Amino acid sequence: MLSAFQTALAVARGTGLLPKDAPAEEPQSGHSSTGYVLRDAHGGVLCEVPLETMRSWIPSHSDHPFSIESIIGAPTGDRWEYCFLLVEFGVGERGAVLERVLINNQAISTSTAGGPLPFNQFHELLNLLGDRGWELGSTVLRNLDGQGVGRSYSLIFKRPAVGNDDSSAEHSA
Repeated sequence: MLSAFQTALAVARGTGLLPKDAPAEEPQSGHSSTGYVLRDAHGGVLCEVPLETMRSWIPSHSDHPFSIESIIGAPTGDRWEYCFLLVEFGVGERGAVLERVLINNQAISTSTAGGPLPFNQFHELLNLLGDRGWELGSTVLRNLDGQGVGRSYSLIFKRPAVGNDDSSAEHSA
């Protein structure tokens, strides 16, 4: 992984903010409130790479960074946020039970004093996500048993991000 200095240098050279032969020095360079300032050996400012420019480029180990826009396109008006849900099932005395639930990598309790939560709690969790505006985008079934029944599900939900200009409109996946 590239350091902040290496990233700023690659982006500055790749975008033309800094000539390829300009001698930026890491000890003199550093973060500012609006970006990353590249300086020469005497502390003179060569250029400042804005934070947004650094976020929109993927530096490579070559002299030319790759633009995120050239790979996935420019930003549009719609903004989404995502929720990742991992659910693992087991077999309890009365049928399927929830063994493990992670929401955005945060563990959710799957047991009570009465034992593990039953399978129907999974449906309630899905309804809760739906009530909060989350729409199921993708599901991956894992750890199939001999009958093809999944023991683990990875689900990806999306919803319009807060601050969307058109957050009340219908959006398709």
